[in-house]
Amino acid sequence: MADMKFLQVSKEIQQLIEHSKIKFANKASALEDWLLAEKEIDYLPVLHSNSSINYQEQYYYELNDEIVDLSQVIYWDNRVVGILSLTLSQKDNNLHLTSQGGPVLQPLLKEEMPRSSQKKIYNECAYLINEIVKIYEINEFSLREVYTNGSSISPWYEYFLDNAYDSSNQFFLILNLEGGYDEIKKNYRKSYKSLINKGRKNWNVKIWEDDHSRWEEFRKLHQEVSGKVTRSKKTWEIQRDNLEDKNAIFIYILNNTDEIVGGAYFDLTKDEANYSVGVYRRDLSDQPLGHVVQDRAIQYFLDLGLKRYKIGHKPFQTLNSELSQKEKSISEFKSGFGAELVAEPQLKKMK
Repeated sequence: MADMKFLQVSKEIQQLIEHSKIKFANKASALEDWLLAEKEIDYLPVLHSNSSINYQEQYYYELNDEIVDLSQVIYWDNRVVGILSLTLSQKDNNLHLTSQGGPVLQPLLKEEMPRSSQKKIYNECAYLINEIVKIYEINEFSLREVYTNGSSISPWYEYFLDNAYDSSNQFFLILNLEGGYDEIKKNYRKSYKSLINKGRKNWNVKIWEDDHSRWEEFRKLHQEVSGKVTRSKKTWEIQRDNLEDKNAIFIYILNNTDEIVGGAYFDLTKDEANYSVGVYRRDLSDQPLGHVVQDRAIQYFLDLGLKRYKIGHKPFQTLNSELSQKEKSISEFKSGFGAELVAEPQLKKMK
């Protein structure tokens, strides 16, 4: 049974939002408007998409005692103009305000709005978040300005800087997809080109087409390689639903006995692809399976007309002293496809 105190707090926060100077509506009650905003926003990152939020909420739910989605549709002059991704959770009687377990992401607004109107909305959203953190004494709290194909920092971020939040950066590898395949391939690491050609000749690369048995086979391979169950079947079912709804793709490799030996799952929006899950048989670690899958995925993203491919986070020893050799190796692999290193500003509440 849900904790009554937590339910009361979530209701109070929703009421605080509803009494704001600008109009909001909870995503759960205004899903059509949320999806409309997704279509009309100039650049939609995967992390702001409804399909990604549904998956991340389920994954995060399994790690907490209580959780509620407080994501909001934003209105201006009675028109849908943006979205705000927000999650309230409780673990061991401690409240957390996040975007599905990660730092709270900046609101996304339509670019066509006047800058003056955008600033009012950003500032009101920031004020509300800051008030919630203070009123409910949320001690561990951070924010992130996720990549949106622009170079400027939003007034939202500026607001928290003015309120003594500590600034840092996270770094991501992002591939520009607005050139052709030949242009992109020029920037592949030299050794990758021959490895990809070799892999194409030796392995059968497939794109998932509504075959549930293949997705189940991939799930079992993930468990086998990991040596344990890393997450629930429910999260795998959500990802399968995303595949069926064309909000993701799954590219896999078959051996000569028609068995999956590896593959990767990628989340999609109308603008962005995001590398989410990849796994390959350990006994084939000397084969360029991951190289072939990434190359095929890039070609697919180009066919879809996407703008950017977010290959992943790039960690640095100076920012994480406990960085493992495995993390370094994965990062080195991802860095070979010609992506640019992009900083995503992050803010943390100072204690």
